[in-house]
Amino acid sequence: DTAMSGSGSISNLTPIVVNANTTLTLGDITINTTPGNIQTVNGTMNYAGSAAQTISFNAAAQWKGLTVTNALGVALNSLMKIITKLTLALGAFTTNNNLTLGDGITTPDLSRSGGTISAAPTFGSNVDVEYAQNGSVITTGPELPTGAAVLRDLTINTTNNVTLEANNATVNGVLTFT
Repeated sequence: DTAMSGSGSISNLTPIVVNANTTLTLGDITINTTPGNIQTVNGTMNYAGSAAQTISFNAAAQWKGLTVTNALGVALNSLMKIITKLTLALGAFTTNNNLTLGDGITTPDLSRSGGTISAAPTFGSNVDVEYAQNGSVITTGPELPTGAAVLRDLTINTTNNVTLEANNATVNGVLTFT
């Protein structure tokens, strides 16, 4: 894993490539670049600043994985597609209706422990959702799809309660309690 800490911004980058099994964690760093210059090749971008952070590009971006671990939140101000995994660990992820989860081929994972999401993403075809341990009760939100064929597997992986708030959430695959 690689971390960029401190504060400030980085502009006009040649491509940053986040390779397999690698996470690039951004502290209070802003990256100003075009979407193709940050490539998550089976890796993950982790927004973990101590101030609110923004993801903003001048064109649509596509990443393999994104983790939100910022108590003050992360805002998505550009179109983005997450192919493999979205993790909501801490803080609010404000999507501004710019998020697509999955590409219609790969079934992405959405894992939520301590974070929230402002609006339901556009789902590629289906999604697996996990509610993970965080030390308190989790109430489901717009991350849990309500379309009849969208939710494939649902995993409740916590010793705390999970309150299901979604209307008509249908598990089409496996429902797991661990």
